Amino acid sequence: MANVSEPDSRATDYETIERRYTLAVNLECWELLAMHSIANDESIPRIRLRMLKAFAGLPTSDNYGGGTSPSPSTRSPSTRRRVAREANPRRS
Repeated sequence: MANVSEPDSRATDYETIERRYTLAVNLECWELLAMHSIANDESIPRIRLRMLKAFAGLPTSDNYGGGTSPSPSTRSPSTRRRVAREANPRRS
């Protein structure tokens, strides 16, 4: 018989449960997937795959947990040019 005061080694901690719940909510709502896609400047299928990997506990390239937008230096050159054009539109 197990002692009541001993923690169950199979028990999942609160942070893991909360992270998986948040990922599940994001995965079932296409609007939230689109929001994350825009914020991270990535396609929706890539965001979905990264979230599914994080949900399953598999390693992801950036340990996705909600994530933030990549810094301008890590974006592709074409993205940096597009962002620069949007920030400084030419007047005709």
